[in-house]
Amino acid sequence: MLGAQASAQSKQLSLFDPSAALRAAGTIGGYTLVDLSAAIVDVNDRFKLTFQVKNVFDTSFASSITNGGPGGSFRFLIPREADRYFGITAKVNFGGN
Repeated sequence: MLGAQASAQSKQLSLFDPSAALRAAGTIGGYTLVDLSAAIVDVNDRFKLTFQVKNVFDTSFASSITNGGPGGSFRFLIPREADRYFGITAKVNFGGN
C-alpha cells in the first residue's frame, strides 16, 4: 500500500503592526509540504508495518513570528514539521477471527 499527502499554505501575516516594515518582517512566506508512506499489510489483517517520510523536500518554515526575542529581536517558532523526518509504525491484531 502506498500513500502520499500534500498540503499548501499561502503567505500569512504573523506580526500585526502599523509599521509596513515590521509587517513585512513578520510575514511568513507560503510553502508546500509533501508526505509519503508505504505499508506492508498481512492479507488476514494480522499486522501492518508502515514506513513514512514527513516533509519529503525538507521545507523549512516558521509557524509564528513574535516580538520579545533577545535584544528586541523577533522570535521564530519552528514546528516539528519544518524538518524532514522518518518513522515506522507497527500495528498488530491479537484477536482471533
